[in-house]
Amino acid sequence: ILAALNRVFGENLKARNLSRRQPRPNEEPVKGMVGSCAKMLELFRRIRKVAQTNSPVLIQGESGTGKELVARALHESSPRCGSNLISVNCAAIPENLIESELFGHEKGAFAGATSTRTGLVEAANNGTLFLDEIGELPLEAQARLLRVLQEHEIRKVGSVFSQKVDVRLVAATHRDLKQFVREGRFRGAMTSSNLPTGFLSLPASVLAPARCISVPMPYRPSPPIIGPATFENWKMLSNGLSF
Repeated sequence: ILAALNRVFGENLKARNLSRRQPRPNEEPVKGMVGSCAKMLELFRRIRKVAQTNSPVLIQGESGTGKELVARALHESSPRCGSNLISVNCAAIPENLIESELFGHEKGAFAGATSTRTGLVEAANNGTLFLDEIGELPLEAQARLLRVLQEHEIRKVGSVFSQKVDVRLVAATHRDLKQFVREGRFRGAMTSSNLPTGFLSLPASVLAPARCISVPMPYRPSPPIIGPATFENWKMLSNGLSF
């Protein structure tokens, strides 16, 4: 009898463990990320849902929280996945070159412009443009970027003509952009309160078990299960969109 009971209990326990470890089809990890806890499964579901829209997305979190991995997952899960994902670190480009890098320039637009150059926004046409550390973008470049968001067009430096572009913008920052707006360092029209922007907040506290957040490796069928209490601070907010 004891042997039979142990066998039954063992089979039940094994079935429960398998059900916990195997996510439902709509909760399977997105490309480039792994995780099995409840909050990660919810994140995967939301990434897939947001990815189907064309609205810009702002990802906010401290350095190392996986903002670029989330941006790449958004692109790979979207209808634009067959086109380019262009990543730009706004903090790494000199201020006097950032407009030329983003929007391109015409031959002779400035000293050293010996030929016409295609900007990164145009290179991302029909795809996704990921602007990391968007809080470091100069105000003048922000004004040009706002035109891309509102009018879907760009004008190269030194040109008098505009051209249409179809770009999905995903931006990331570790800065408090609302504070930047109050200080006059960031245009209020660029914030989610003025644009129908999806907002993902990635608190630093979720980094404790880093493997469950996001790691650039193929999905393993049985990643370690980590309790949901670790992810209490996850937030997924939106303005103008329902995710």
